[in-house]
Amino acid sequence: MSSASRVTALIELLRPVNGFLAAAAVLVGAFVSRSPTFWWPAFAGAASAFAAAGAANALNDRLDSVSDGINHPGRPIPSGRLSQAAATTAACVGGLASVGLAAVIGPRAVALALIWLVLTALYSRVLKGVPLAGNIAVALVASTPFLMGGFSQGKYLLAVIPCALAFFVHLAREIVKDVEDIAGDEAAGVRTFAVRRGASAAFAVARGVLVVLIGLAALPFAFRVYGWGYASVLVVIDAVLVWLLVSMETNSGGRGLRRPSNALKAVMALGLLAFIVGVL
Repeated sequence: MSSASRVTALIELLRPVNGFLAAAAVLVGAFVSRSPTFWWPAFAGAASAFAAAGAANALNDRLDSVSDGINHPGRPIPSGRLSQAAATTAACVGGLASVGLAAVIGPRAVALALIWLVLTALYSRVLKGVPLAGNIAVALVASTPFLMGGFSQGKYLLAVIPCALAFFVHLAREIVKDVEDIAGDEAAGVRTFAVRRGASAAFAVARGVLVVLIGLAALPFAFRVYGWGYASVLVVIDAVLVWLLVSMETNSGGRGLRRPSNALKAVMALGLLAFIVGVL
C-alpha cells in the first residue's frame, strides 16, 4: 500500500469531522463563558479536544476490529488498509497531545483531558458491554469540551448549560448507534443494551432521552440566559427532534438507522449555532 493510501486510512481512522465538532464545542464554550473571549487559550483547548477525539476513535477501532468486520467492514482496520499497531500508536500520540495542549490552559484543563482518556479507555475495554453505562461514558466525554472552553477563560459556569444539553444529544445518538451495530456486537460478544433488550427497547430509551432534551432545551430561554436568537434556532432543532421521535418509533432497522444517527449529528451542529446567537 502506498504512503498516500496509508495517510488516507489514518485520517479516516481518526474521523476528523468528529474532532472538529469537539473543537468547535470548546470554542463555543469559551465564547459563551467570557466576553471579550481570550482566543489563544481557547484554541489550545480546541486542539486538545480534537486530539482527544482522534485518540478515542483510534483506540475504539483498534479494540472493535472484530465487530467492525461485520458492522463496518470498510473501516481502515477490518479492510486491511491500516494495522492495529498503527491505530495503537495514533491513540497514544493523540492522548499525549491532548494532555500537553491542555497544560497550556491549566490544571483543570489537564484533569479534564485525563478524564477523557480514562473514560475512553474504560469504554473501549469494559463499559461498552455494560448496558447504558458505556453510552453514558461516551456522552460525558463528547459533551464536556464545552467545559474545556470555559476553563480556557477562567470561567466555566455558563459553559455548563451547553454541556448538559449536549450530553442528552450524545446519549441518544450513542443508543441509536448501538442499534445499528447489533449484528456485529452480538458476534463479538459485546452485550450492549440494544443487544440485551432489543432494538425496540433501545429506541424507547432514546426517545425518552430526546423528550427530556426538548424540555430542558427551553429552559435557558425561559430563564433569559439566552435570547431570541437561541429560541429561533431551537425551533428548528425541536422540529428535527420531533421527527426523530416519530422516525425511531417506526424504524425497522437496517440502513434507515443511519438517518436518525446523522440527524442527531446535525442537531449537534445546530446546537453550536444556537448557543452562539443566544449570547449575541
